[in-house]
Amino acid sequence: MTEEFIASIAVRVARDVAHVKDWKVSLTDASSSPFLQEVGQRRFSNAIGLEHHGSRRLLIVFFQGEDICEQTREGLDQLQDVIVETELRAWPPCPIHGHVLVPELTSDELYWICPEDGELRMKVGSL
Repeated sequence: MTEEFIASIAVRVARDVAHVKDWKVSLTDASSSPFLQEVGQRRFSNAIGLEHHGSRRLLIVFFQGEDICEQTREGLDQLQDVIVETELRAWPPCPIHGHVLVPELTSDELYWICPEDGELRMKVGSL
């Protein structure tokens, strides 16, 4: 999985977040943001930013050479936490139970799944 994969995640997350008022998702290329290029011994490739009312609330950073699947899952967990804490409601809500869905990356696709029954509810980007 490459930078194209990260860009596709940003597009899908932006589609889902678009349904929550006043939130915006952006993709940041490390080459255009010097502070993202290197911190200690870890190098960044890209980052997905989350803004609310024009101020940055979260920056999901992808490290070069590290497991992209795990970074994606952790980043979506963080994104979800920020939205839930700000909006004070489940996001995205499970259509069956009403609690929050959790992100799951299978070998070929990214889904929101129900933590109660483990069922795939929808692809990320299709809310």
